[in-house]
Amino acid sequence: MDVTVPLIKLVGTPLAAFLLKRFLEDPVERMGVELVDIAASRLTSHAERSQARRVFEGIGEQTLQQLAPLFEDAVRRGDVNVEAVARELGETLAGPLDPGFFLERDLDSARLARAFREAHPFPRDQFSAAEVSLYERSLDMSVRCLVEVAHQLPRFSQRLAAEQLKRLSRMQDDFERVLDGLGRLEQVLTASAPGNQYARFEANYRQAVSHAVDYLELFGVDVETHSKRYQLSVAYISLTLQVDKGGQETSTLVPAEFLLEQLSPRRGRLLIRGEAGSGKSTLFRWMALMAASSGTLLSRSSGAAPPGDVRDAWYTRIPLLICLRDCKNGRLPPVSALTQYTSRLLESPPTGWAQSVLEEGRALVLLDGVDEVPLHDRDAVYADLENLIRMYAGCYYVLSTRPAAVQKDRLKPLDFHEASLNPLSALDRDQLIERWHEAVAKELERAGKPSSEMSALAEGLKAQMRHNPPIARLATNPLLAAVICALHQKRQQSLPRSQSELCEALCHMLLERREKESHLDEATSSRPYRSLTYSQRKQLVSGLAHHMVLNERSTLEEEAALEQFAKVLETIPGHSRDDAPTVLKELIERSGLLREAGPGKIDFIHNTLKEYLAAYLFARNGDDGLLAKNATEPSWQNVLPFAAADTSGPDGFAEKLITQVLTAADSQVLEKKRQLHVMAIRLQATAQFLSKTLQARLESLRSTLFPPKTMDEARALASLGAAVVPLLEYHRDDDEHQAAANVRTLRLIDSPEALSRLRGYLEDSRPAVIEELAQAINPLEISAVKRLLLQGESLAEGIRSQISDLMPLLSLTEELRSLGLSHTRVSDLTPLAFFTELQSLDLSRTRVSDLTPLASLTELVALDLTSTGVSDLTPLVSLTKLRRLILESKTGMVGAEQLELTHPSLRISAYGGRYDCLGLRHLPPRGRYYRTNEGERVFIDESGLAR
Repeated sequence: MDVTVPLIKLVGTPLAAFLLKRFLEDPVERMGVELVDIAASRLTSHAERSQARRVFEGIGEQTLQQLAPLFEDAVRRGDVNVEAVARELGETLAGPLDPGFFLERDLDSARLARAFREAHPFPRDQFSAAEVSLYERSLDMSVRCLVEVAHQLPRFSQRLAAEQLKRLSRMQDDFERVLDGLGRLEQVLTASAPGNQYARFEANYRQAVSHAVDYLELFGVDVETHSKRYQLSVAYISLTLQVDKGGQETSTLVPAEFLLEQLSPRRGRLLIRGEAGSGKSTLFRWMALMAASSGTLLSRSSGAAPPGDVRDAWYTRIPLLICLRDCKNGRLPPVSALTQYTSRLLESPPTGWAQSVLEEGRALVLLDGVDEVPLHDRDAVYADLENLIRMYAGCYYVLSTRPAAVQKDRLKPLDFHEASLNPLSALDRDQLIERWHEAVAKELERAGKPSSEMSALAEGLKAQMRHNPPIARLATNPLLAAVICALHQKRQQSLPRSQSELCEALCHMLLERREKESHLDEATSSRPYRSLTYSQRKQLVSGLAHHMVLNERSTLEEEAALEQFAKVLETIPGHSRDDAPTVLKELIERSGLLREAGPGKIDFIHNTLKEYLAAYLFARNGDDGLLAKNATEPSWQNVLPFAAADTSGPDGFAEKLITQVLTAADSQVLEKKRQLHVMAIRLQATAQFLSKTLQARLESLRSTLFPPKTMDEARALASLGAAVVPLLEYHRDDDEHQAAANVRTLRLIDSPEALSRLRGYLEDSRPAVIEELAQAINPLEISAVKRLLLQGESLAEGIRSQISDLMPLLSLTEELRSLGLSHTRVSDLTPLAFFTELQSLDLSRTRVSDLTPLASLTELVALDLTSTGVSDLTPLVSLTKLRRLILESKTGMVGAEQLELTHPSLRISAYGGRYDCLGLRHLPPRGRYYRTNEGERVFIDESGLAR
């Protein structure tokens, strides 16, 4: 029995009507009304109403594709009346549900499903147990699909309705991808726990987590917050981690995804260190998002497809994301409350669910921000973590912290291994710029605003980076790179030149320009807030920041914030202490600089801005002694450079601060002395005015600090720019670690002189040097990398992830026989057209889509196209020696029939099983049998593996 026809008739129309009402924000309850009539409530044109009907009928049918397997399975069992269940489901979805309810609660599948059930109770006594089960599962699945599609819909604009409907008609692939991911997740959950009493909650929880974490802060961009769905998965770029090999060996660089793949029940604990703005929290949200989707979003977000054996994979675990700043006194929440820290949108879990997940070892526990817990409370965090691990040792645990906030090997007794976030490479930076503008374009489109200029803005900014070393140096930090993108867009493509100027420009945008330029209605703001100048608003938030830094706080209770505001407001003419609640509320709502961090708590959108604003007051107050006293404290490392750059303080403040730091160094042991000297050099790089005497003293100090001894020092000393490039010349006698630190310094300086000096390291063959050099120069220009390719050796992950341009390989056309480009960023294969002697080529997990350049590779025997964007195999028809082709199933792939006719001996590997070319035209869908030409009967299971 074909279940599609009754489903379209009985269920498809109610689904389409529901979504159309959601799109139009129809305030009227409409039951059993035709789609065209619903459209008439907001659309005046007959053409627009007709198009709305066609678009949403199509979306309804796409949604039905996720329900069809449930009903097909029931038909095979033969124990249900499918049409009767479908009729009840359709009546439920078309029932008398208050439209205002789903307009307000489309984030919450559980509440929406309960509302449907209450509005139209299912007559259980008239149906069998199997039919009741089918109805319940199909309703839950329908609601989850509705929620996913609702998050893709743009904010309706009557003025732009025609354009929005055209865009929706072009979004069919997006809707299909979203719904297909949800369908695969349903299969994973069903296969992993078919009888699990918590299955419904678990599915809703995963979806709620996806919505809770799938966002990025688009600083200063005027887009409405109607929907941020898929923003993180659009804008995320893979981050590189530096991993200590242990013993006397140096570290190695690996993409985050590769390191996460190493997590296992025996090695499932990881501490990630990173500077402010290096992407720690974004990485944690991305991990939670991928785990919530059971890896169905993994290849789309990072370009890395899941490995074959996923039983122990990190992304199959249940994500429990906890921002430690939200934990009172550093105490972790009780097990029963863990989900509320991950997604406050979801109702409390069933009794015992969280404990069962932990006991079964199915949890991915993500603890973000050890450094944001006050120092005196961190022992409580460690104690609670130790207890959690002792009780639930089979779970995976990942922590984040700023570099110095957790002592090295502090967590080694708990079997944690460590990694540090690496500064963005030039390739990473350009990709971040592209992804950021793509994400903003999508948000603007959702809000009904023009977005066509975003692509040109991205290209213009990338060009500026290549000719502006100071700003490019700042953009090695993901947060600052995103800020640069926002300022570039808002300030007619002009940019500040220092981190302090960036932060000041962003504060001005958030506290002043954002409100004016986005024309926020002044009538809705109060007189106390409206009458404040930018300087007065900055003074207010700086007071909060100053208080938080002094007290080592990342969040602040609302009462304490009000008291700080009251102290400042009573010094402003025309204001009083009583204005504090109003002003605080409107700063949170209108500026975006402050936000609610939880019930009764506030924080800054990022700690870097908190540190910048705190430094402003330290400088104005002339607190050079206090700053120097804390010069080696981890939580003050960014405050001092900001303070030295500030010119609002007393004359000669930066001079006094640096002198205090140098004086403090005189009485310290060697290691501490060097730390203070490095800080003095950092302060020199940010200071606006210094006496010639102090400059000379610092100049003489530089030679004692070069070459840098650690990667942290390399980053600090790179702030001095091109002036120190002569101190970083290549010396054959430098040990591997020292040479790698030199390369790090040069690549972060990023001036023409630095890039020229880097070429002196091209002949070095030591792994740590090569990996670091690959972050700045095309790896295929490095002699050792070329040798490895010629020898058929596998390249390290940190090197492969930086390969995008194949032009340097042209020098090897006569020698290369085998080429592995898996997990690289290659998309253009044009240079490979000259490799006519190539016999084996691995393009798996790359961005390749066009195989045309391969048509000349007549000696090619083996080709791997797994996890690529290839859909046209026609260029391979001329490759008569091709014997093995590895790809993923793509029904209707262009060129399949020609391959069948011209390559009788070609073996196709797909789904994990081998097939000859006869099967390629109609590769089997999952869950069905397939007979090969040899007569072998093979079953393709739901995971895509042949049995």
